[in-house]
Amino acid sequence: MIIVFLVCYSVFTTVDESSQTEEKSYFTGLSSSLQEGRKLRISPNAADTEDRVMSSLKMWRQMRRWIHSNEKDDIVFKELGLIGLTGEALFSHPNYKRWVEFEQKWMKKLIEDGVSTATFWSVYNLDKSSEHSEAFKLYVRYATMYDNEIYSNQYNLYRRPIVYYGGTKKEIFAKVDIWAKNNRPRDYVKTFLKLGFANKDQLLANPYYSKFLELTGKSVN
Repeated sequence: MIIVFLVCYSVFTTVDESSQTEEKSYFTGLSSSLQEGRKLRISPNAADTEDRVMSSLKMWRQMRRWIHSNEKDDIVFKELGLIGLTGEALFSHPNYKRWVEFEQKWMKKLIEDGVSTATFWSVYNLDKSSEHSEAFKLYVRYATMYDNEIYSNQYNLYRRPIVYYGGTKKEIFAKVDIWAKNNRPRDYVKTFLKLGFANKDQLLANPYYSKFLELTGKSVN
């Protein structure tokens, strides 16, 4: 799973100078506030609280650097102390949650940058990959996040990601599984399959929509 993710991270990573500028400005103001906070410190508990805040801010800055820079992706694993770990040793490591967080934010940035699920599919050449492969599982996580963004913002054109229709047969069936697991409305699925004006016979004849009905137990209309 990790190797697969790192390969794709190298392909998609881009530099976001505006985010770095915004971060610098934010922390300049924050530094002044913390200096004032030190003057008002009156107890050891206040010191502990400040230490925790500073630790959280350090982690936040580190995460932003990973996401918005072209830094070599193995550095992320190294900084988290995860190099060489696999299986239970990896999953039980206290920094593994940060790796998952990194993956989530990385995929979110890809969506914001307009990387379609079709592009993601093509990069991994998933038509030739097993559905049990780590690459395929990563695609499912990305496509699920992408679909959630579309569904939750379907009436907000300014926030909704670009909607891509079509795809290879295998990819569309993968999306059908995602729609079924998330119990998407029939009209929503029809729109993606360009079946908005299809009659009952046409709906039943469509292999993707038929599979959706089979997986969800929904009626045709």
